[in-house]
Amino acid sequence: MYGDEIADSALLSGNDKTVPNLLAALVEKNNTPGLHWLKGFFENNNAFLDSVSSKSDVKAFETLLRDRLASGGGGEAQTLVEEIAKNLGIELPSNESEVDNSEGDKSESAEE
Repeated sequence: MYGDEIADSALLSGNDKTVPNLLAALVEKNNTPGLHWLKGFFENNNAFLDSVSSKSDVKAFETLLRDRLASGGGGEAQTLVEEIAKNLGIELPSNESEVDNSEGDKSESAEE
């Protein structure tokens, strides 16, 4: 089902349902063969989301990827989602350092 015949970025960007019904669905369902296809698609079309007219669908897709990154479910599907997000320049905000600093501040205050 996933292959070169449906990897035409101009064709996909012209369809209003591509992002929610195809791209997001593959991520939501942890469809490993589909995620492999999606990874290859974005490796060759990393500016694809810029060409999609529905910016709300794009934002929802990016949020979905961030949520999957944050869930850290492991396994092949998680690795593929991480690679897809990296190809698109999507990263989790680094809150860990902020948490570590605030905990350090509390312990320093307690020592004073």
